[in-house]
Amino acid sequence: MKIKINDIVIGSRHRNDTGDIEDLAANIKTVGLLQPLCVTPKNALVDGWRRLLAVQTLGWSDIECHVHDIGQIADGEFSSLIYRKNYTLSELAALTSRSSRCSINRLTNAKSRVDGGEARPSIGEIHRSQKTAQTEKPVVARKWAVVLVT
Repeated sequence: MKIKINDIVIGSRHRNDTGDIEDLAANIKTVGLLQPLCVTPKNALVDGWRRLLAVQTLGWSDIECHVHDIGQIADGEFSSLIYRKNYTLSELAALTSRSSRCSINRLTNAKSRVDGGEARPSIGEIHRSQKTAQTEKPVVARKWAVVLVT
């Protein structure tokens, strides 16, 4: 359901680092909002703070939301963080070879947020993983997340 952005209540957040909102906004402008926000029946934001900030910079007046009656907002924040699974390196390599927007150079040069302070993969690591991307058992060289830049 679409909800007016001005009607969304942003309470105290546990995430303090918003990352690069301009890049996220540019991506949303290019491909659209792929994941709706999550709000309570009283429009309190549960999940999607960065997406909300990004669409505000784009001048949106309303946004697609899932309405979920959750006991505590922190439970929703925790669930969206803990149960999200990052791509393995071989899965990311396979995606790189199939996406028109994603290239090895873009991935390695992307302004990315990195989990656990670990470095981004090198071009060589991605090339090696592309060779194993067709195998049944993925190879995980590092645990990390990438935010693509348009």
